[in-house]
Amino acid sequence: MTECRHILITGDVGVGKSTLIRTLLSHLNRPVYGFETVKTENTEKNGWRFYMFPALTPAERRCLSEENLIGIRHTQIVSRPEVFDTLGVQLIREAKPDGILLMDELGFLESEAEVFQTAVLETLLGTIPVIAAVKKRENIPFLRAVLSCPQTVLYTVTEENRGTLADEILRTETIFKE
Repeated sequence: MTECRHILITGDVGVGKSTLIRTLLSHLNRPVYGFETVKTENTEKNGWRFYMFPALTPAERRCLSEENLIGIRHTQIVSRPEVFDTLGVQLIREAKPDGILLMDELGFLESEAEVFQTAVLETLLGTIPVIAAVKKRENIPFLRAVLSCPQTVLYTVTEENRGTLADEILRTETIFKE
């Protein structure tokens, strides 16, 4: 087996990282494992709540609960590392060699989730292909470690290239030629 090259996607907030990832996944004929994170309005506190779901869970099947609440942002950010270290690790470890592992997205909320961080970094050294959105925050040690993994290639989505980047990745990356 050839060395696995993992695809990392970064870019500014709202530029289209998740849209690009959905486009890429639509060109694969394999199971998708892993997770997605979703930000919802927290109307009673005028802030946001962040939830983790198994990859590709349809919106109508997403249950917002304490079990998958990974963080709250209001006047301060409250992270829930225990959810990353349980649910997040479970979703990563469920990935099988026949598929691809989606991690959408890796950011700052998991800064204290050491078990999760270890699972992510071990996966990036492994043979199951990964597509991950990575928050553009170079000041976070975990994100620096992710970006420096030797088997990764980083693509940056911008307003200028978001219409053509999927085609470039589809032409370049071997995972789409299998």
